[in-house]
Amino acid sequence: MMKGTGIWAHDATTTISYNLLLNRFFTLLHSQHPDLVSSGSKSYKIPPPQCLREGNKKVRHSRLPLIQPIANLSLDYLRQHLRNLQAYEAYR
Repeated sequence: MMKGTGIWAHDATTTISYNLLLNRFFTLLHSQHPDLVSSGSKSYKIPPPQCLREGNKKVRHSRLPLIQPIANLSLDYLRQHLRNLQAYEAYR
């Protein structure tokens, strides 16, 4: 199954069932990337951003310094993303 011999040969013309393909996929995935199929994956709790008003139109985002290291994104990127979401919600 791993070397591409037999039914997995490149010049084979026989049809391969879905179950065999699925089994081969997960066998190869587990052998080459065991961290992707492990059940003990890390889960992160990201607090939702909080938008606070300052004056009539100015909006200040809090909790971004808490989100930034978890999401591994820059603060400028997070701020721009939130502005885009707010503009999308305003026109929706």
